[in-house]
Amino acid sequence: MNIKLKLDNINAIAPYAMAFTNFSRVVYPARPELIIKPEHLWEYEGKNFIAQPKLNGSNVLVYLDANNQQVLERHGKAKTGQLPDFKMLHRGNGAMILNGEWMEKSKKDETGQNFNGNFIIFDILAYNGYILGGSTFLNRLLMLHTLYKGAMHVTEQGKLLAANEFLTATAYPGIFLINSYYEGFTTLYNKLILIDMYEGLVLKQKTTMLQPPFSLTANTAGQAKSRKPTKSYNS
Repeated sequence: MNIKLKLDNINAIAPYAMAFTNFSRVVYPARPELIIKPEHLWEYEGKNFIAQPKLNGSNVLVYLDANNQQVLERHGKAKTGQLPDFKMLHRGNGAMILNGEWMEKSKKDETGQNFNGNFIIFDILAYNGYILGGSTFLNRLLMLHTLYKGAMHVTEQGKLLAANEFLTATAYPGIFLINSYYEGFTTLYNKLILIDMYEGLVLKQKTTMLQPPFSLTANTAGQAKSRKPTKSYNS
C-alpha cells in the first residue's frame, strides 16, 4: 500500500473526533463477532471488504504521549509481563492509541521460529489527542502506513529485515504492520492456517466508521472473522 494520508486536519479524517487526554479513560478495540465459514469467504470479495491475517497473540491497546505509555488488554485491564518501550511509536501532538497483537504465546512463524516479543499493529483509535470518531477503517489503515511504513531496519549482517508476505516491517525491530488484502480471500486463508501463529482471517468493511469506543461491543459492525478449527474452536 503506497497511498499516504495528510494528517494535519483531524476533522477531515474523523468528523466526529472527541478530545482524549486522560489515560484513565478505557477505550476498547474494534472486535469482530460475526463468524464466516471458510467456504463462504469468496462471497465477501468485491463487496467493500479488506482481509487481514488474524494472529494468535494478545490483543492490546497502547496508549502513548510524548513521555508516557500504558498498555491495556482488550477488556481494559493493565497488561502485565515484560513489555517493550513503545514510546518510540508516538507520533503527532498529544495522546494516541494503537491497537495490535502482542505475541507472547510461543507461536511459530512460517520458518518455525518462536515469534514471541513482536508487536503487530492493525488499528489506530486516537491521534493528536483525539479519539478518531467517524473515521473509516480504510482511512485509519492509511494513517498507519503514513505514520510507520518507512525504511526497514538493517540487521548486523547488513541485510534488510523483511517480514513475510503477511507482515510489513517498520523502522523498529519487532514492530510490524499487518498486511491487507482486497482479493483472494480463500487462497489467503488456506495459506495462513498452515502457519502456527495465525488463526485465520478478519474481514473489515472499508467504509465502516469508528463509533465512540467506550464499550466492548461499540465497534463490532462491519467486521467478521474466519478461524481455523482447533480443539476449543470449531465453528
